[in-house]
Amino acid sequence: MDGRRIDLNSADLTTLLRETDLDLRKAEALLNSRPFWDDAELRMLPGFGRKTLRELAAVARVVPPSPTNINICTPDALQALPGVGAVLARRIIAGRPYSSLDELVELKGINRAVMRTLRRRAGVTERQPVESAAPASADEDLIDLNSCDEATLRGLPCVGPALARRIVVDRPFEDVDALLEVKGIGAAVFPPLRARLAVRARAPAGRPDVNACSPQALQRLRGIGPALADRVISGRPYAHWGELLELKGVGPALLERLRSACELPATRPEAVEAEFVEDESWFTEGGFEPSPFEAAPGLPQLRDPVMSLVAYEAAVGQEIRRRMPLFLSGWLVAVALITGMLFLYFSGFVRIPELLP
Repeated sequence: MDGRRIDLNSADLTTLLRETDLDLRKAEALLNSRPFWDDAELRMLPGFGRKTLRELAAVARVVPPSPTNINICTPDALQALPGVGAVLARRIIAGRPYSSLDELVELKGINRAVMRTLRRRAGVTERQPVESAAPASADEDLIDLNSCDEATLRGLPCVGPALARRIVVDRPFEDVDALLEVKGIGAAVFPPLRARLAVRARAPAGRPDVNACSPQALQRLRGIGPALADRVISGRPYAHWGELLELKGVGPALLERLRSACELPATRPEAVEAEFVEDESWFTEGGFEPSPFEAAPGLPQLRDPVMSLVAYEAAVGQEIRRRMPLFLSGWLVAVALITGMLFLYFSGFVRIPELLP
């Protein structure tokens, strides 16, 4: 180095490993926790003790990022501010736009401490058009956000392996500004990325069929990477959406996203001919129509019986886990009482009168 300390909010993984004594695990933890507003926040990182912080302070520093624009920032950007949780972030977004920070005082949950933090780390400005924020780079020199690989993404400023994987998993993006929804991309990381990226390859029109689409079509859906796409394909065919929950990596949130973005043609069983038994009048030959699943009048109608059964089983398991400690504690109390009474009886402290004459 030439005597200048690197900025921990903008240095990439290669620079951190070359200019500091951090190992790969600590460097990735630092990248995934950015942005930082002061050196004190580094103490919260795992493995960053006094020795590590002292060595890091000699070669690096924290340059505070630009204030968060509360009129256009994402919920994740708001929750990155100390004192702002998910509920308060939703209230702030619901009250947009603001002409000044003083208007936030009227929101429930904004106290003096939170207001001091917002005055230091947030601001109110108008949204700038994308054309004025991005440099005049030739379109052919920009990297296609929806088709580049992880290695190309890791070569961008402030993008480490973990962030590159999250970007690939969350594709496709409608525009570069959608990167702000990716965890780990804040006000300090986004500007250099927007200057180097463009969106050319978009998702094809139409909804892919889960039982017939290619791995590439599945990977275009947000939340599905190459490994999960291979697991989805290996489990084909699927008769209903509930079968996808059996795959590792598919939870209720991702399944709901698949249901809205993909198609799974209804696979109704064909009319099954019953085995005909001669000389038995009670057995008829013919097809059996599946009876529709309907709830009784006055009860909520179930849109997907399979999903409802899965949710019911999960609720039953949760209820069993909730009641089990109470059940066991009752037995423990009963055993303790019986043991105590026996101890007192055989010790001579308690006499039990004979009930028989």
